[in-house]
Amino acid sequence: MHASTTAAVQQARTLVDLAGVDPAYRDVYLQHARQLVRPIVPPAVYEAARHEEAQMERAKQALVQAVSQHRWYQVASLAAAIRGTEQRRAAAAPELALAREVYDPLDLPLGPLSLAAARLTPGGGAQFREARARALRLLDAAATDDEEWARRLVARRTALQRLPEPAETAARGIPDEHALETAARQALQQGRWEALERLAGSLHAVEAPETGGCDCEPGSPELSRRSDVLSGQVVEAGAALGLVRVHVDAAPMLHAYTSCRCASTPRLGSEDAARSGTPHQCACRDRCPDLEGALRENLDLLKHRLFVSSCGERYLPRFEAEDLLVESFREEDADVREPGPLLARLALGARMGLSRLEIESALNTRGPDAVASLGLDPWEYRLTCIPFDVYQRAAASFGWGRRPWWTHLDGYQVWRGWRLRALAGGHASYGGSDDLTGLGVGDARDNTVARLAVVRRARLLGPDSP
Repeated sequence: MHASTTAAVQQARTLVDLAGVDPAYRDVYLQHARQLVRPIVPPAVYEAARHEEAQMERAKQALVQAVSQHRWYQVASLAAAIRGTEQRRAAAAPELALAREVYDPLDLPLGPLSLAAARLTPGGGAQFREARARALRLLDAAATDDEEWARRLVARRTALQRLPEPAETAARGIPDEHALETAARQALQQGRWEALERLAGSLHAVEAPETGGCDCEPGSPELSRRSDVLSGQVVEAGAALGLVRVHVDAAPMLHAYTSCRCASTPRLGSEDAARSGTPHQCACRDRCPDLEGALRENLDLLKHRLFVSSCGERYLPRFEAEDLLVESFREEDADVREPGPLLARLALGARMGLSRLEIESALNTRGPDAVASLGLDPWEYRLTCIPFDVYQRAAASFGWGRRPWWTHLDGYQVWRGWRLRALAGGHASYGGSDDLTGLGVGDARDNTVARLAVVRRARLLGPDSP
């Protein structure tokens, strides 16, 4: 391998690793990695390799059948063909493996060992220090002679260095669940039944839903004033992709409700809590009598359980005024199942029946280029599923939430063990535009629709994020 090719492969590998540890900018890291990989393994070559891999699997199945039927001439022919293909592919295996990760990353952007997970996990101080140190090393290694790229990486490095370490103790006095579970498994293996009984009781207390209330005050109704109005040129470019400028007004009462002090220490979700309904009864409910029904229940859930955006930071809607681009198609449109120009650009062949894994893969591989085509900076803007708080406020204007299906919404609920449930909502039978639920990340049910939006990345990173 030529020295320049080796350097490009190493650089792309560094960026892939960085995308895993720092999901806040995963899509732009992968975008830069693709630029490095494209001359080495062009997309057409990668697609041909995928096709050849599928052919090999079929040949191996045919080989097994030929052996069982004693068709030895065919066995010899198939074995020779498979051997030759494997030898040829072995020479390019590292490059093809890397190409798969940058062209087709079929995994979630939020791994349990990421910097975001360490920041949000109670008692994750040691994990956070390790993840941040790794992120800083990778940022240093990802630097190139490109001045603009180097400037971006330096800015990101500075931001990560300024991050405060998370508290070593779990929120609200909750013990370290991972340590408890590990100890329980050890007690089971060693037959220490009394210790197992005690540890199980502690774990049950951790999982048990909260009851009773709190007397904390609601947050300040003051809303930040952001100048994020999109230019006419950007709006015109968005129209070609089926996007329209949407302005959502601030909702001071909802902002005050989600700014309540008791929302500062969310807990991980669990099966027990999910079966038990609302996790916490806050006195703020009494101070917001107009807030009721599905919206109040779901805001309580967002306040007291841990939800994260697609960038890995905590998702807690602030209901501020905002300008953004949204796919505005009406749900009663006859062609609603057609992908439309934006999804076609993302190489998604349908609008319904997509899993979150498929959507995230498309957003992370082709999203930054789509954003750049609008005249926007992918470091500042991100293409994503429409956020819940935007959907909820814009629904009345566009007639959303009136059909018996769900809409993919940006973000995930985090359950114990950093298991993620993809957010969805808008089902007419469960609250319409106020509906919020969780789906399996691989769930490709036919009654779930994709509606994408271009938003400021800052809104996905949260007010306290770097």
